[in-house]
Amino acid sequence: MKIGLIGAGRIGRTLIKLILKKNYEIVFINEINQSVDNCAYLLNYDNPEQSSLKFNAKNKHLVTNKNRIPFFSYSSLKNINFKKYKVDFLIDTSGSIANLNFIRKNKINFKYLISNNGDFKKDIFSIMPSVTLHDCNIKNYKIFSGNICDVVALHPIIDSIYKKNEIESLSLTILHPWLINQNLLSGSSVKSVQHDTRNFDYALGRSAINNLIPKNSSVISGLKMVNSVNKNLFKNFNAMTFRVSTPVVGAGILNIEFKKETSIRIIKDTLLKYEKKQQNKIMKNSFEPLISEDFKNSEYSVIIDHNFLEQISKNIIRLHYWYDNEFGYSISLVKNLKNLKNYSMK
Repeated sequence: MKIGLIGAGRIGRTLIKLILKKNYEIVFINEINQSVDNCAYLLNYDNPEQSSLKFNAKNKHLVTNKNRIPFFSYSSLKNINFKKYKVDFLIDTSGSIANLNFIRKNKINFKYLISNNGDFKKDIFSIMPSVTLHDCNIKNYKIFSGNICDVVALHPIIDSIYKKNEIESLSLTILHPWLINQNLLSGSSVKSVQHDTRNFDYALGRSAINNLIPKNSSVISGLKMVNSVNKNLFKNFNAMTFRVSTPVVGAGILNIEFKKETSIRIIKDTLLKYEKKQQNKIMKNSFEPLISEDFKNSEYSVIIDHNFLEQISKNIIRLHYWYDNEFGYSISLVKNLKNLKNYSMK
């Protein structure tokens, strides 16, 4: 399988390690914001526990073991000779709408594109590792969204509980780790020119250190794009996010109001059965008294913390969960890649 990777930021670099570990072939990398030497340096020293591979830069190539990957820094994808590299799968982690629009408008020969861009339109199918592709009508799609880390974490919870319990309302508070586009010192909140700036918030320009920064959550709009989610769920669903000054691991506090009476035992059994039956590492149930750093580099999309599973009333349950918004999210993209590969072979 030949993969073209667009974007070698924090998610992109994690994907490089994961993809090579799977023995898939990366035929090129395009990253506009860094040199190949800088990329090799970060791959070796930023989160080295993710991989035992050692990376070097040589003649505009990223080199490791038997891999010699061409490394470009093009501001436009039009400069890439896609025919030359015979790409099967494109993965775009740049977040660039310009890249997405270029791929839409130009006849590039590839099987599928997986993007982490939140530009959800009718030509994009939101793909989840917790959803079986053979149960979905995707034959007319070439562009797939890996959605956002918050949705990847929340979806297995909704998927497991909603199947057997009617939900009246949901209320979610997310504690999201700081991101690379935030500031150490207060300044402009305008994002990278490669990103969509329509939804920027001035508060996000404030110092990320020692601050909780409230913002509107994208989790509802992202979850709406997942076809398997019942649209009635969104009639009474509110969510907000706090950016917190901790790295990588996020948390969610979810209040679920059911239409009928329920109990801790019923919800606990539901979550445990989901974990037992799952084919991939999607959901994990945890009973240990752990903190955020204990979940760094978790392969699971979401970890349910049963220490804080609480019954608020006869029909309201409060649930707390953890997720790694970099490694865990990147793992989900690789699972999506594998699922698409298997789908295309049948």
